[in-house]
Amino acid sequence: MDASTSALPADPSRHLQGEEQHVIDRLWDFSDPAKSEERFREAADDDSYSVHVRQSMATQLARAIGIQGRFDEGLAVLDAVAAELSASEPAADQAAVEPAVNESGADEAAAEPEAAESGADEASGEPEDAAGRPEGATDQPEDAAGRADEASEPAPSDAAAAGASDQPDEAARQAAAAEAAEVRARVALERGRLLTSAGRPAEAVPVLTRAARDAAHAGSAFLVLDALHMLALTDAGHEREWAEQGFELLAADRDPRVLRWGVALHNNLGWTLHDGGDAEAGLAEFQLAVEFADRYGTTDQQHVTRWSVGRALRTLGRTDEALALQRELARAKPDDPYVAGEIEALTAGDPTIEE
Repeated sequence: MDASTSALPADPSRHLQGEEQHVIDRLWDFSDPAKSEERFREAADDDSYSVHVRQSMATQLARAIGIQGRFDEGLAVLDAVAAELSASEPAADQAAVEPAVNESGADEAAAEPEAAESGADEASGEPEDAAGRPEGATDQPEDAAGRADEASEPAPSDAAAAGASDQPDEAARQAAAAEAAEVRARVALERGRLLTSAGRPAEAVPVLTRAARDAAHAGSAFLVLDALHMLALTDAGHEREWAEQGFELLAADRDPRVLRWGVALHNNLGWTLHDGGDAEAGLAEFQLAVEFADRYGTTDQQHVTRWSVGRALRTLGRTDEALALQRELARAKPDDPYVAGEIEALTAGDPTIEE
């Protein structure tokens, strides 16, 4: 487990879910990934959406392709999004940094270390100041004697007007930086998901860890939780640690769409505990997953989490309770083969489902 994510903020969400997540939720049909691929391909090419939304759609296109087992093709789609994002960032960074260096009034030798320091921040992923400028770049220029150049200082009314005009630019820079971080998070998240599905967990874990950090920088609790839930599935031996980081975020959030992640986090941890020999602890997690599913989840999630409860009850020898629950699920969804398998196992005493 990469401990560098332990410093993720308890609640990184600084804004409501954006347009792209609502579109993603509408277009996804996990029971039909081929149809989802078609929808996301169209959305990624739809000029009526912003570049940010189209890039987000492309990451979901990669996911839909990967679900169909075409992992290399999905990774290529993500490579293209990452290349497009990288190509658009240097110009924005240059526009943000160069005026600051010029305004500082420092000589060329003094300005160079600041520029280099800013580049190091960018390479390491550390944020610059709110305006995207190196620290100290806005200091008042001095004359040869070290005094502030009073002639360059605007009158109070001019300064107020200048400050007011700068605010929209700063807000726009911050919004653009958050959107770029969000796309980076989505690219890393889907890359990690594809690598996991392709049976390459050792490669997936650091990519998913980066996704969690980028999502936190973007202020998206939703994507942080998605990354943590994937890490809890992928990073063998550290499932509980990743899940507990997710639980901390859930405790600090109020967005129902974000809180839905409690279903997956508790259900997946339940299976880790159950399959590790602690069915009692697994049952407790499954029951928490049911609570989250009933409050925030989908009908399918409510069904699946109850099936998990029934399965744990069978392991614990509480077969009467397990059978009653599975029969209730069968009435709601008669064609579910997993429910049918559990009922057969409970009535014949011969397990039919691979654990």
